[in-house]
Amino acid sequence: VAALARQDALTGVLSRRELESRMATELARCQRHERPCSLIVADIDFFKQVNDRGGHAAGDEMLRRLGFLLRCTMRADDVVGRWGGDEFVVLMPETRRESAVSAAERLGRLARQMDLSLSIGVAAWPRDCAQTSSLFETADASLYRAKAEGRGRLCAPGEPALRFADADTPG
Repeated sequence: VAALARQDALTGVLSRRELESRMATELARCQRHERPCSLIVADIDFFKQVNDRGGHAAGDEMLRRLGFLLRCTMRADDVVGRWGGDEFVVLMPETRRESAVSAAERLGRLARQMDLSLSIGVAAWPRDCAQTSSLFETADASLYRAKAEGRGRLCAPGEPALRFADADTPG
């Protein structure tokens, strides 16, 4: 039962509760040892429309595919979890923003090959925020900028948006 509480049953990544716990531990460790860390926040574009059009089974399948992609592409030391709904988070300890952006770009491009359009925000501590406690908010703001600039994009603070591919159509 404890293992089930730690893992999101649908996607196979960490549950939000376990994600928050591990993020707190890793962020404290990075701050204590003055080591960089980065955060990727991603969500599926037009997810509500997919659910409305194809039903929850279609939405669940998209979530499963993204969970699989995250489990297969992120490093073993990365903390990967489902924040809620169609939003996923990857904490990358000991990782500067440039490396996190490269990983996020790879994720977005691979997702497109699986017929998933993602909007992704990236932020790094200490580069983009003074406290590790504001890392999520900074990455989340980048995610919302990616969505505002047309979806199917990757954004990081102070950088132009990177477009993965045509993301103008749902699904």
